[in-house]
Amino acid sequence: MTWAIYTFVNGRRCSGGRHVDGLASGIASVLRQNPKLPAWVDPKQPLAGKTVVLLLRLREPQWENARTNVLAGAHVERLVREMVAKQLPGADGSQEPEKKREHRLSRVP
Repeated sequence: MTWAIYTFVNGRRCSGGRHVDGLASGIASVLRQNPKLPAWVDPKQPLAGKTVVLLLRLREPQWENARTNVLAGAHVERLVREMVAKQLPGADGSQEPEKKREHRLSRVP
């Protein structure tokens, strides 16, 4: 089964970066902390059949270089990981995903 991730930083389409790493580590953290997973989660492929849209607004995004769309910055990875670990369905013990979830980071570096 496939999955898709679409990422944008300040409206700019990204091809990857530290925010995607934060998403992956946040999901892994939730899966490690919750031995009883919801039925809709496959522990081997937690994003199977899902679509993720990750939008970030940063005051001064740091790119790996001027010619790429790859976001840099360990602080971005940490913020996304914390948001995912706190807000992902199942992280709070709920067993069903919401149809639409939108979360905003309160801190912008």
